[in-house]
Amino acid sequence: MTATLRWLPGPGHGPVPGPAVAITVRAARSRTDWSHARRLLLEYVECAAVSLGFDVAEVAPRVWQEAEVPSARYHHPNSVLLLARHGDEPVGIGGLHVHGDAAEVVRMYVRPPYRRRGIAGALLDGLHEEALRRGVRRLYLGTDPVAMAAAVRLYQRFGFRAGGTQWSDGIEFLRMELVLTDPR
Repeated sequence: MTATLRWLPGPGHGPVPGPAVAITVRAARSRTDWSHARRLLLEYVECAAVSLGFDVAEVAPRVWQEAEVPSARYHHPNSVLLLARHGDEPVGIGGLHVHGDAAEVVRMYVRPPYRRRGIAGALLDGLHEEALRRGVRRLYLGTDPVAMAAAVRLYQRFGFRAGGTQWSDGIEFLRMELVLTDPR
């Protein structure tokens, strides 16, 4: 999947008229992909530690282990990890774990210089397509409504609705859900 997004460099700009930038979103498959995925997942862990205010490796060691060897968790028939690239540069990731007719969206991360440019939306579109292809009827995710308020707004724009709480690695998160009907 390739999305051509129009954006201007600099913090705080969303997709706006300007030079077109091709963002490619595709599943991690090659050794190079997994190397890029590892680097992005480690950045995700560091960013989550700062946002949530605790050492992720200590509080949620499974997340740290997943970042260390992403292919062990995502190179599986019920999982996929999408990579977003700007040219050859990896700029974002998003994962999906399928459980019957439902799937969990995990590890959504876009590098800070590339945020607010539509890349997370392109990743969500890709995960949505992948879920439909796999027969998934419902997507769900967990996020922190305070530390990750911008993510909550993004998910709401895509139709996700708050649905209680969800525990992951002993941490309570806001659970958000999206019922899938037709392709976007």
